[in-house]
Amino acid sequence: MAQCPLIPGCISKGKGRAEALANIQEAIQLRFETRDEEGAAWPLPRDVEVLEVEVAA
Repeated sequence: MAQCPLIPGCISKGKGRAEALANIQEAIQLRFETRDEEGAAWPLPRDVEVLEVEVAA
């Protein structure tokens, strides 16, 4: 399972890590596309730092 806790309802899953990451990326994109249509002006925190990390398997 993958989730983006900063975006309400942004949860996804996949058969493996790569699929879960691809699916959550799509879920994030869709949430932004539908955000205004839903009238949900959920704010994104301004003090968040986004980092990419590599994890040894």
